[in-house]
Amino acid sequence: MTERDSSSNSTYHGLWVTATQRMSHGLQFNASYTYSHSIDEASRNNNGIVVPDSVHIGSGRGSSDFDARQRFVVSAIYDLPFKGNRFVSGWELAPIVTLQTGNPFNVVVPSASITGVGNTVTPIVSSPIVVTENPFGQWVLPSSFTLPTTTLGNLGRNSIVGPDFKNFDLALAKNTKLTERISLQVRCDAFDLFNHPNFGQPSRILTSPSSTTFGTITSTRFPTGDSGSSRQLQLAAKIRF
Repeated sequence: MTERDSSSNSTYHGLWVTATQRMSHGLQFNASYTYSHSIDEASRNNNGIVVPDSVHIGSGRGSSDFDARQRFVVSAIYDLPFKGNRFVSGWELAPIVTLQTGNPFNVVVPSASITGVGNTVTPIVSSPIVVTENPFGQWVLPSSFTLPTTTLGNLGRNSIVGPDFKNFDLALAKNTKLTERISLQVRCDAFDLFNHPNFGQPSRILTSPSSTTFGTITSTRFPTGDSGSSRQLQLAAKIRF
């Protein structure tokens, strides 16, 4: 007999603060800060069985996969105070700074002997969890865990947080008036200007407490070419009329 149940629960609590400076003395900016916590039992519906106990959906209750406890974004436009002919005036800078804490990830064991489904049961916490936050080694040490054999592990879902996200974008633009109604804008956009690496999530499948590959990071947060993956430069020209 097969029973399928789509019911689940999620909650979100958040504090959002924003500040805006309208254009004054050539400067305008917008800043926002979010402190939040998203909790659910399963974050996606296309991952198959992900809860430890498939007959008890509440066994998967924990931070959402996409939970980001703190996020700060500030953007600005600054008209540079250069005055004179059309080659000197019309310059502007536009930075965007994004800072965000990491997303949680779920440590699981590959064995299917307990529930019949692999990669769903969390390990047993046998000693204080050591999170090194070292993206070039093991982000979390496996020696804190033991593998369950007959019962579910006691580590909660998504109990460990992965690497944070930092990104700085900058645009430099030159606006030149060609005629009374037509103007030219030439701009250069730099994404991830400082080429800061934003790392992806550590490996989360625990095969043994002495594993040397568990908790290691092998990729950036996004594929090369996406936001925050590597420095990218973009040149553009626009005719406005």
